[in-house]
Amino acid sequence: MSVTKSLFLALVCLLLPALRAQAVEINVSTVDEVRNALNQANPGDVIRVAPGVYDFFDALEFDSAGSPAEPIRLIGQGGPDSVEFRINGSLGLSIRGQDYVIEGIWLRCQGSQCRNARGISLWGSARRITIRRCRTTDFMQHVKGWIADNTLDAPEDVTLAGNEAYNTAGFNGRSNVLNLDGGTRWRVIGNYVHDYGNTGINYGIFLKGATTNSVIERNLVAGSYDRSHGGGISVGISFGGGRMGTQWCAADNTGVGGCTCEDFGGIARNNIVLNTSDTALHVNSACGSKFLNNIVYNAPTMLQIQSFEGTGDIEVRNNVFEGGLTGNSNVVSSDNMTNADFTALYNNAGGLDFSAGAGAGDLVASAPLPEVVADYCGATRSNTPSRGAIEMPAACDVAGRLPLGGVFESDTTMPNPPTDLRTD
Repeated sequence: MSVTKSLFLALVCLLLPALRAQAVEINVSTVDEVRNALNQANPGDVIRVAPGVYDFFDALEFDSAGSPAEPIRLIGQGGPDSVEFRINGSLGLSIRGQDYVIEGIWLRCQGSQCRNARGISLWGSARRITIRRCRTTDFMQHVKGWIADNTLDAPEDVTLAGNEAYNTAGFNGRSNVLNLDGGTRWRVIGNYVHDYGNTGINYGIFLKGATTNSVIERNLVAGSYDRSHGGGISVGISFGGGRMGTQWCAADNTGVGGCTCEDFGGIARNNIVLNTSDTALHVNSACGSKFLNNIVYNAPTMLQIQSFEGTGDIEVRNNVFEGGLTGNSNVVSSDNMTNADFTALYNNAGGLDFSAGAGAGDLVASAPLPEVVADYCGATRSNTPSRGAIEMPAACDVAGRLPLGGVFESDTTMPNPPTDLRTD
């Protein structure tokens, strides 16, 4: 090869990164403009949606690829109170691509298909997706994670942070709000999930289908708050849910009634769960689940271990339970408060005032947990931490952080996804 040709090839290699499409900001104000911007998006592009109401009759597709350093961003200007996507079909957002941040959008289902509709579907190829400061209303499944046929591929590194999800009225059927099947490193942080009861069995947040190394933290889950349960069963947070069919389980994880381990190593910490008509915390054939520093109030069952097949040890530590815990050989328990007097510990738990009551001194735990370095409010835990989700004295007003879990662009206590939540 000649010297001239070698120099030319070297120059081309140096220039190739600069020749990529430059990231741009795109302002959109119609449904067609939103679709076109997403279809043509390049890594680093920011698509800003003008305030208004947008009617969608077909799913909005997210099929492109950003990059971990330069995700494609779809941002509702003014937040979900200003930008509303009305979903008139069976699916709102369909995400198969990689490296997206979706923020400040209200997805509201309307029409005859809502009782079977999904707000957001994350398919098996989805990677490094962040959905934050969004609101979903009146869906059967507000966010659904899917396991791919044949390959069993499932989403990875998905963050759901500071969102609100609820149904305005009950309907004949079930509503599983955050229904996350399969995948690795789900991060469910600071969301407000409420009023999801219907006539069937309804879950607020649950993982199943061999989800792995996921964290559910700093969420407020209320089966009923602004309306009644709807006549069915509402469960708060679950590792295992109602289990997957065996066709969705890997060969070395296939049991009789589903996956032998429906979840591996899931952690639920610093959550507040209240007003469920059935169990607040739940395990169904999950392996190595941990429930750490949670508050459970006004639920008939605090924690149910529903193991059809062996689950291994379930750690239950530093929680505050209004009721008692039933004995189970799978549970390793320490420093929990059971049958707690909430009227003494907190000012008004039913009104979401978890500031210190006259008896809050009893919340002091014997030792901090290495997995729990902060509390529901984002405050650093002390060397003599409080049991439950709130470190005393309370650093935030739980009710005042609603409706979107207190997660705003200026809230530095929340993760700035997607890159800082990677564990590999």
